[in-house]
Amino acid sequence: MQQITWVKQKLYVSDIRELYTNLITGDVVEKTYRGQYYGNIYPSMRKRLCEEPTENVFQITEFDGWDFYAGGVDLQDDGVIGHYCCDGDGIISVELLTDGTINLNIQGSYLKDLSSNVEEAIQEATDYIKAEYPEIYEEFLNF
Repeated sequence: MQQITWVKQKLYVSDIRELYTNLITGDVVEKTYRGQYYGNIYPSMRKRLCEEPTENVFQITEFDGWDFYAGGVDLQDDGVIGHYCCDGDGIISVELLTDGTINLNIQGSYLKDLSSNVEEAIQEATDYIKAEYPEIYEEFLNF
């Protein structure tokens, strides 16, 4: 199993450019547009200047129409890197696991395995949504 501690996401929200989420503790580190890192590293609940997380970092890939959420539903979801969701409500999600498998989930329940290649898995999920949930496809993924 691949050891992943941090999930790195590119963001362009306010002055935040990157967001690191610790899958074990739930800690969050933000990189600002000035290149500074601030985090609420346990046990502190206030943001403080800190170092960039560099060990066991997983860089997510961005896809049009799909949002990424790091970690599982809670910190007890061991082995979950995160989920891609296209509908904003999590009805349909693509779940990435640390063992390299990728699952398609419907309303939080496992439906089927997808390709272990993230790009192919997103395309498989998009094709499934187009066939089975055309309303969601038309509203969120038909560009």
